[in-house]
Amino acid sequence: MGLGSYPAATLQEARQEAQKWREIVRVGKDPIEGRERQRHEAERNLHLLANIARDVFEARKAELKGWAVVFIARIAHIAKAGESACR
Repeated sequence: MGLGSYPAATLQEARQEAQKWREIVRVGKDPIEGRERQRHEAERNLHLLANIARDVFEARKAELKGWAVVFIARIAHIAKAGESACR
């Protein structure tokens, strides 16, 4: 089970993460299943945020006019980037 690559995670962060997962093993749970569950929840929350952003956009589309296309493009880009990060 990986804890992250060096530049992205400091040694202290990796040790804290390892300790967290050791605690999960101590109580008899599978740490890999726990991490997958966290990833799925993060992905679900990202989809929720994207849906909220689209709803707000649709509600305020007339007010936004000129930069509306840029706004939607940014939201779509963020949602796609988040989806690939959660996998």
